[in-house]
Amino acid sequence: MLAAEYDAYGAADVLAIRDVEPLDAALAPGNIRVRVEATSVNPKDTFVRKGRFRALTGETFPKRVGYDWSGTVERVGANVKSFAVGDRAFGMVNGWAGRTCAAFIDVAAAQSARLPGRVSMASGAAVPLAAQTALQALVDVANVRAGQRVFVSGASGGVGLFALAIANDLGASVTAAASAANEKLCRDFGASAFADYAIAPLDTLGDRFDVVFDVFGNLAFDAIEARLAPGGILVTTVPSPATMLAVAAPHADGKRVRLVSVNSRARDLETLAWMLDRETVRVHIDATYMLADLASAHAYVERKHTRGKVVVTIS
Repeated sequence: MLAAEYDAYGAADVLAIRDVEPLDAALAPGNIRVRVEATSVNPKDTFVRKGRFRALTGETFPKRVGYDWSGTVERVGANVKSFAVGDRAFGMVNGWAGRTCAAFIDVAAAQSARLPGRVSMASGAAVPLAAQTALQALVDVANVRAGQRVFVSGASGGVGLFALAIANDLGASVTAAASAANEKLCRDFGASAFADYAIAPLDTLGDRFDVVFDVFGNLAFDAIEARLAPGGILVTTVPSPATMLAVAAPHADGKRVRLVSVNSRARDLETLAWMLDRETVRVHIDATYMLADLASAHAYVERKHTRGKVVVTIS
C-alpha cells in the first residue's frame, strides 16, 4: 500500500511516497481498519517532521506522517460497537507517531466517530485536530458560557476559524484578531468584532474579555493582563517555559493562564459531527493537494499564511 514516510528530520523534501508492506491481517480489539480518503496538514505535522519534538519522537526511522484522517471503515475489531463495515468515519490519532497519510490505517474506535453524510471526506479530514483543539480549549479549559466575551488571536487559521464558530455557537460575543485581509472570513465564521494585528489589537481595544484564546502561543500574560476581566482566563496552545511559569503563578483578580493539549475523543468528535451536520460549524479549505504533492502541502503550511485548513487526498 502507499504511505508517506521520511528517513531523517528535515525540510519538506525529506517526505517520500512509498509502496510499503500492507497492514497485518490481525486487527487489535477496540480498533477499526479504515481505507483513508483524506488527511490534513497541521503545524504539528511540520514541527514533528523537522525534529522539533525529537525527544518524544525518537531517532528511529523511517517515520510516517499524518494525524487527521477521514475514510471508510473496512473492518471492525472485537469489542467495537460504534462502527460497522462501510461507515464513513473521521478522527485523529493521539500521541506523536503520525501515520494517517497512508492508504489504510488501524485506529482506536475511541478516538474516532462517524462522519455525517452531508459532510465531504475532505471536510471531515480537516476537522479532528484543529476543531478538537478549539472545542477543548473553549469548553473543557475555559468553560465558555453564553454572554461571555471571547477574544481569539490567530483567528483565520484552522484552529482559529473553528474557535470562532464554536464560541459563537456557545452564545459568546466573539472578537477575532487576524490580518485585515481576513476580516470578512472571520466575520463569516462567527466574529462579531474584528481587530487588525497591524494596530496592536489588545492595546487598542477598550473591551475586557472573559476568555482570550491564543491559538499560536504568541501572547504573554503580562501583555494581555489588563484586557482580561476579573476571573478571566488566557488559554494557549504552546507549552513554553514562560507559559508554564504563568500557569503555575497566582494572578490578581482571579485571572488564570491555562494550556490546552488536544486529545482525540469519540465524544468530542461526535459533538463536532453534530455541529457540522447543523452547519453551526463549517470547514474552510484553503488548498487541496494530492498525495504525490504532500511535500508541497507541508511547505505551504510552513509559510504561516494558511486561511483555514490544507487537505491532502489519499484516494
